[in-house]
Amino acid sequence: MTEVKKKTNEPIMQVYHTGDVTVVGFGGGAVNTKIDFSLYRDVLTELVHRYDCRILAIDLAGVKELPAGLLGVMVPIRKLVERIEIHNPTDSVRDMLIKIQVASLFDICESVA
Repeated sequence: MTEVKKKTNEPIMQVYHTGDVTVVGFGGGAVNTKIDFSLYRDVLTELVHRYDCRILAIDLAGVKELPAGLLGVMVPIRKLVERIEIHNPTDSVRDMLIKIQVASLFDICESVA
């Protein structure tokens, strides 16, 4: 597993790759909202290209809410991959995805790939 860090060496997400799947997680904690979400976009885009990723799995274990900024990053990334899987969403995250009508863009799963 690789930790992706911002310039201050603070981890922003953890990544591992297996076959066609790249899994991104947040270490069982909250998504860091103190950084510019364009960093998430840039990192995810780089990972998709570096690993020739067909499936991007986002592990939300421990994440109680999904910031709109991160969701805004995931929607255009969806065009670069066959599918985005969202694993371990809380009920409130699942409800939010349905409410804002983007749930159909993602495969929602109960466990990590």
